[in-house]
Amino acid sequence: MTRLPPKKQKTHDAENEREGEAERRRAMAAAARDPVYRVVREQDRRSETRATSLRLCVRMLCVCMRKREKEAAKDVPHTLRVEKDEREREREREREREREREREAHIAADSV
Repeated sequence: MTRLPPKKQKTHDAENEREGEAERRRAMAAAARDPVYRVVREQDRRSETRATSLRLCVRMLCVCMRKREKEAAKDVPHTLRVEKDEREREREREREREREREREAHIAADSV
């Protein structure tokens, strides 16, 4: 294939593209009249709609998950506080047990 000079090549390419576009339009118009094509096209539309609604569902799910994560993040300090309080209570109980053991040891030593 011989290459045309750049300017002529551009116009030649543009002409080919216009011809190709016109041919595609004619083929689409002929296919649109075909009943089988209409059914397939309708199924494509439905699947596109289904895919779009699926995308929306996934997007909404992601938004809900982010909201839950944010709410959970707000609750974290509270749960940490509760755990800290529980640890403090456990330490206090342990101290109380230790004091009780010391008292018992003193009582045992005094009785001997």
